[in-house]
Amino acid sequence: MDDAQLNPQNKNAQAILARWDSNYCKCRTLTYGPASSDVIRNHKVRIRKLWRRRLWLIDLFLQYLRHADLIFYVGGHPVEHSALRWRSDCAEEYLL
Repeated sequence: MDDAQLNPQNKNAQAILARWDSNYCKCRTLTYGPASSDVIRNHKVRIRKLWRRRLWLIDLFLQYLRHADLIFYVGGHPVEHSALRWRSDCAEEYLL
């Protein structure tokens, strides 16, 4: 949700979260640098700043393991892929 990230996926996510108005679903997003001011103004979106330096990789992985009913995934970082795979593997074991 970094304001400085100008890629289309991030800008699309910012536009969605800036207008997020659901009382049914709580929305949580992550940022490394300063967050988009449009998203900050939306009190229905919680913004969490990632840990600094290389610790952000661990923090990102752990955030993907938190309970969520829906994950809006726009990334492509190997840590994100690993965390989503871990979630999937754990869910399969739990359901078996």
